[in-house]
Amino acid sequence: MDVPLTVHLHLAMDGAVSVRRHHRALDGPYPRTAPPIHGNVAWRLLSASHHAEVTDPAVCELLDEDGVLALRARLGPDPLREDAEPDVARRRIQNSRRPIGALLTDQKVRYAVYGRAGQPCHVCGMTVRVVLMGRQRMFWCPGCQHA
Repeated sequence: MDVPLTVHLHLAMDGAVSVRRHHRALDGPYPRTAPPIHGNVAWRLLSASHHAEVTDPAVCELLDEDGVLALRARLGPDPLREDAEPDVARRRIQNSRRPIGALLTDQKVRYAVYGRAGQPCHVCGMTVRVVLMGRQRMFWCPGCQHA
C-alpha cells in the first residue's frame, strides 16, 4: 500500500543544502559515476548536469501523514503567518524558568528574534539585542525575555 511521504530536514547550526553543476557532464540521465562526497552527506540527488546534497543535518527522515501531524504539533508560533499570535510566544517565554539560550532554540516557544539585532521586537517593540557566547550569537528581547 502506497502512502504519501514527506521529507523532513532540520539543518540546525551546521547542516546545509547545496546544488552544484558538475565539472564535466556525467554519463546519461542515470549517472554511473558521481562527484566525490565531501563531509557527512545524508541525501544526494543527481542529474546528468547537477548534484544536490544535504550535508550534516540534525534530522533527515521520511514522515507519513501521522508523522507530519506530530511534527507540526511540536512546532511553535510562526511569526510570518498572518494569523500569528505573538502573545502566545511571549507568555511561553515569560512563564519559563529555562535559560534564554535554551528557549530561543526551542521550537515550541521561540518567536523570531534570531537575526533581528537592532530591530523592534514583534511582541513588545523593544530593540532586539545580540551577544556572542563562545562562537554562537544569541539574540534576545530585553522586554520579553528576562534574565
